Amino acid sequence: MVDLPPELEGEWRVEEDFLAAVKSKGRVRPHPTFEDGVRYMRVVQAVADSRARNEWVAIKS
Repeated sequence: MVDLPPELEGEWRVEEDFLAAVKSKGRVRPHPTFEDGVRYMRVVQAVADSRARNEWVAIKS
């Protein structure tokens, strides 16, 4: 287990949100939206592209 500083507690709740959604059969909407996921995947793809090309890659918004 990793101790978090008090100012970061409550910020990262992915696992807790996931379990709440499963237990409630999807009635609880986790904080991140689909659009948040799309933005996250754009960043991940840009990192992979940057590494493959060995150059900076712009992230489309």
